[in-house]
Amino acid sequence: MPRLMPLLLVVSISAGIAPVACGADSVPRNGPVPYRVIPIEEFASAAKNWDEEHAPRYAVITSLDEWRAEFQPTVTMWNQKPTQPEESLFDHEFLVAVSRVSDAPARDEEKVLAIKSLVRTDGELRLSYSFVPPAKPAGFKVKNTLLIAISRKYLDDKLRIIELEFYRKTG
Repeated sequence: MPRLMPLLLVVSISAGIAPVACGADSVPRNGPVPYRVIPIEEFASAAKNWDEEHAPRYAVITSLDEWRAEFQPTVTMWNQKPTQPEESLFDHEFLVAVSRVSDAPARDEEKVLAIKSLVRTDGELRLSYSFVPPAKPAGFKVKNTLLIAISRKYLDDKLRIIELEFYRKTG
């Protein structure tokens, strides 16, 4: 049975994220940050193309205009899903999108990207996620996207994204 072995730790810092007024809602300086994962399959959209050979694609999305800059509609006659979130989502939350090209998994339920933790440390949000290539590739490439919704009260001036990549070791 193949075992998962760590391969690489990549650290990336996004450009400054403008802080927003939080009102009376204060957030702890350190500790876990509540979040929710929104399955990208809820939308008829895909991350726009980028040079995937060099790095995953990271985006902080605080409005529909920013969504449209990062994602393109993939509407077909049979797919009537919305192409974007409701505008009201951005009243209280912002999104962090992590996109990565990989071999397609042979089974739909196999997750290639998964969030490990989201914590706030001294005013910095740290998002850790894993990338695990599919155990049995389907024979073609896909864009995988991890979409995370976070309360706007955590919108801060620095976001650190840490990727832990695994490879499968046989034997």
